[in-house]
Amino acid sequence: MAGTTLHELDFSDIYTRWVQGAGPFTCFVRKTNFVSLKHYPDFELSPVQMRDSRLFKFLQPAMESLSPDHLVLFDIPALAGMRMGCLLQNKMHLKPILTYANPLHPYGVVGGDLYVNALVGFGQELMPLSSPRAYVLILDSLRYRNRIGPATLLKKFNNQYELTEDDLPTIEMLGFLQYTKMTLYRLGEAKEDTSAYIQYIKENGLTVDEIELSKEILR
Repeated sequence: MAGTTLHELDFSDIYTRWVQGAGPFTCFVRKTNFVSLKHYPDFELSPVQMRDSRLFKFLQPAMESLSPDHLVLFDIPALAGMRMGCLLQNKMHLKPILTYANPLHPYGVVGGDLYVNALVGFGQELMPLSSPRAYVLILDSLRYRNRIGPATLLKKFNNQYELTEDDLPTIEMLGFLQYTKMTLYRLGEAKEDTSAYIQYIKENGLTVDEIELSKEILR
């Protein structure tokens, strides 16, 4: 990818790579990121880092034994999520479902050049996956800030977003797909939208484990 600029790429192909193999979770892979790339300023792309991340090595045993009736959610920063997703697909035949829904803007609160570089770079590295062993939903823990001042918003485009009932699977969908367990891996305290979703899942009888990750594991 070195020497290639953003506008030389086929953005529909990048989207297709991320959504390919998503099966029943296809509806949660939003096109917003990819469509907005058409209006993003051109810049030269850099190769993405494909060696195993610390997070991948740490969770490898759990991911190797992941069963089809166990749904995993990662609520971690977007760059770490895209790298983790690519490694899970290429090395473990697990399908990452990117739930990222922010329009990309050069002055956006969410995103930026590194984000765009990772989105297209790891997308290009994804190997075809027709029959995933299981699915992993990936959330961007930086999708919104708990506090953001008016001074920042004078300089930034506010493309933050919260997850709604349309962005994550309902209990009815999970029941139809015969899920019996869910695990949420999160960085720090869960955001309000994530907490509300997990509470909803628990109240409807599905077992949910929450595992807090350290910042060091993402470095």
